[in-house]
Amino acid sequence: MAKPQGILQPGATTTVEGLLSRTPFYVAHRGSGDNWTEHSMESYAESVRLGVGALEVSVHATSDGVLVCHHDSTLKRLTGDPRKISQLTHADLAGLSLDARLWLGPASKPQTIPDLKDVLDRFAGTQVIFIEDKQGTNTEALLDLMEGYPNSTEHFIWKQSFRGAHTTTVQSRGYKVWGYFDADQAAQFAAIVPTLDLVGLPVDADDDLFRRLVGYGKPVMAWEVHTRSQRDRLSELGVRGMMCSNIPYVCRDKALHSADTFASGLRAAGDLPSDLEKGWGVQPIIDATAGSVTIKTPETSGYLLGSLCPIAETNYSLTVDLRWPVWLPKPQQYAAIAFGQLTDQSDAAATGYYLALQPDGQLGLFSGGPGMQGGTLLGSMQTENLQEQGWVSLTIFVNPEEIRIVRDSNPEWMLQIKNAADRGGYISLHKGYPEALPVQFRGITVAKVDGAA
Repeated sequence: MAKPQGILQPGATTTVEGLLSRTPFYVAHRGSGDNWTEHSMESYAESVRLGVGALEVSVHATSDGVLVCHHDSTLKRLTGDPRKISQLTHADLAGLSLDARLWLGPASKPQTIPDLKDVLDRFAGTQVIFIEDKQGTNTEALLDLMEGYPNSTEHFIWKQSFRGAHTTTVQSRGYKVWGYFDADQAAQFAAIVPTLDLVGLPVDADDDLFRRLVGYGKPVMAWEVHTRSQRDRLSELGVRGMMCSNIPYVCRDKALHSADTFASGLRAAGDLPSDLEKGWGVQPIIDATAGSVTIKTPETSGYLLGSLCPIAETNYSLTVDLRWPVWLPKPQQYAAIAFGQLTDQSDAAATGYYLALQPDGQLGLFSGGPGMQGGTLLGSMQTENLQEQGWVSLTIFVNPEEIRIVRDSNPEWMLQIKNAADRGGYISLHKGYPEALPVQFRGITVAKVDGAA
């Protein structure tokens, strides 16, 4: 399987030919919107600073014909203004700011909506730009603008839905066209794929659909790639291009940190809610002052700590503080830390261990399934009842033969289990009940331990 090392090349100039020669190749989806405010100058610049070779740029025209970078037709999600870009003048946009704090954390700074020309002036000579006319009415204006840059066919790829009506026009000007399909549009493959230069499917399309598309012999891309497990699955299926929302994390296979970064007020690259498909509303709340993250969605949910993963040490400790900041849950409800997971898949607790803490102080270690209901109990111990709003510290020591768990550094509250089944390197936090009662975590650290745990 192709590994990501060497994909990031800071300062390098990338051409279409050079990009397509890589397997896999990476494109910063909306400028890597898991890490910076999507389609902002900051997101493009930070992705390029890291060394990504290609940027995805979505384009709309204002009512007075200025081309700007934005994904949605309206400004509601990122500015709060419900109007369409096509209804506003360029001057109207100048008074609005992009706000991604709900997704990125409270320290994320508002950004302006960039003009397309400013973005291209800065990056079209050194990167590959996947450019999409979201309105479908700006083809000639875009092509004319693109042709104003030196060697433009070496730095632009036209992006459109497979239904796009401009394939022939764009190709006649010397540009490659990437046409993307939804998962329910396989019936169109035979007629449309031969007309395109690159083709694509969403990440959640099934394996057989990807294999069918790969079978046509065109470079296949997938979007949105958020995790390393998605990258690895797609690579195994023959997908060559990763339209990636999480460049700093997916393009590396090493842990970025050894302790949480909640005090920064920003979500670390690789930390992601388990229910990604539900969007911004499921992102846990980062509190920079408390140095914590709080899960409070009404569903059972989890939070991947990919920034600390994979844990490379054979002998290590994992420390987590947690509490219920409002009131304690019902007796059988719990919070949990999953560790030893083989991958960063949202259901990967089934491949590792699941340490669950109940409000009466009962600690249980489970394996073989997510949660107390789905897993096999390996061992448990009774500790002191939790206090409302009181913090509990759990330290997990792992070595190749056993797992040892200690509460509040108290040797009387120690659970020691001989088990060597799972030693994966991924960890996650969990709220194990379908209610909006929040659970708060802080002080998460991973440390090497010399010798046995």
